[in-house]
Amino acid sequence: MTPIESVDLRLRADNHFCEHLSASALTFAKYWVFLNFYLASFLARPSRLMRILASIWTSREDSKLEAFVQETKRRLKVSLRLAQTP
Repeated sequence: MTPIESVDLRLRADNHFCEHLSASALTFAKYWVFLNFYLASFLARPSRLMRILASIWTSREDSKLEAFVQETKRRLKVSLRLAQTP
């Protein structure tokens, strides 16, 4: 089962799971691992990048990255709508 925190952009300070690292340090580590994993993956198989870019338009979620991209896209749309309302 996927933890709810995996799709959150930032880890909350009250829910950071580690006494020795701050929530911001854990958030940085999460994105550092995420970046390195997918960079290596895209270098090994460049076609995956094209598939993920195509999934943005089709709203398909076949991998964790595609689910993360779709969730980020949804949150961005919501925040843009809220910013435009007077």
